[in-house]
Amino acid sequence: MESGLPGGPSYHQDLLRGMALPLAVVRPAVLNPARLGDLAELLAFRHFFRHAYAVALDEAELRSHAARLERTHRAYVRICAASSRSCWAGSRS
Repeated sequence: MESGLPGGPSYHQDLLRGMALPLAVVRPAVLNPARLGDLAELLAFRHFFRHAYAVALDEAELRSHAARLERTHRAYVRICAASSRSCWAGSRS
């Protein structure tokens, strides 16, 4: 993050948005902006789940979150693998 880590009650969302922005000369975007919606939904579910006591969970909603998590995980495994290859390639030159 260019100006330091975000703070305040929305710092998780702010961090996601900031990591989806490329910083000229410093780094490309770490997160794919197209995945921000999925990540925001997972973040909201995490917040709900951590604070929901004695609440019946909706199986369809849980399946939806599981599918979102799988989709997002696959995308970031590819990004990390590509990033790792480019970092290693750069260190050999």
